[in-house]
Amino acid sequence: MADPPIPASARAVVVFGGSFDPPHVGHRRLAVEARDAIGADWLLVIPAGQSPHKESKTLFDGEQRLELVRSAFADEERVSVSRVEIDRMREEPDRPSYTVETLHTLREHLPAGVRLRLLMGADQALSLHRWREPRAIMELAEPLVMRRAGDDESAESLAKRIASNWTNGTAEMSADDWLGRIVDVPLVDASSTEVRRLLESPDEAGRDDRLRELLGKDVLERVRSIRASR
Repeated sequence: MADPPIPASARAVVVFGGSFDPPHVGHRRLAVEARDAIGADWLLVIPAGQSPHKESKTLFDGEQRLELVRSAFADEERVSVSRVEIDRMREEPDRPSYTVETLHTLREHLPAGVRLRLLMGADQALSLHRWREPRAIMELAEPLVMRRAGDDESAESLAKRIASNWTNGTAEMSADDWLGRIVDVPLVDASSTEVRRLLESPDEAGRDDRLRELLGKDVLERVRSIRASR
């Protein structure tokens, strides 16, 4: 198995998964900022096959999203893109992609000394306890939670809210445990919802300029090429 494409010298790897339908500038900037904030060696980006948390319908199929993610991160150093979930979706098209299974696969193909950090937003961290085998996820890859700089909620408050979902009345996991897993990242004016809305609104004023801001020139060109070929 050639995947995951991580150099042998990497010892700390940030894993960043998502539907990326399509990837926008916020995905790229925030993931790179988070990697650098903790001094990790590498960023591994994994487009989801079929997320169990979202509707199965996407604007772009798996191979197209993989192509778009590669384009989005093409100019970044110390980044690679894995097709592990896309391949699993091709083998089992009706089965969702579960993070715990992906992390097990990565562990099977990486040296034992590699430390994995699972990058996620605050909303994902708050629901992590409801994911499939959440404690196994924690053991395979320590969470790295993105908090947008300037958010109204403090890191301390966010850590307390996350920890409260895990304690069940005991002191299993403290707010201090989670506080050390939170990293501040910049505010980025980009959202997948806005991108999808603009892609489906061809007559909206300023649409093309805004899409160029949200996606970047190369990704937008690939998006147009894919849609034109349908």
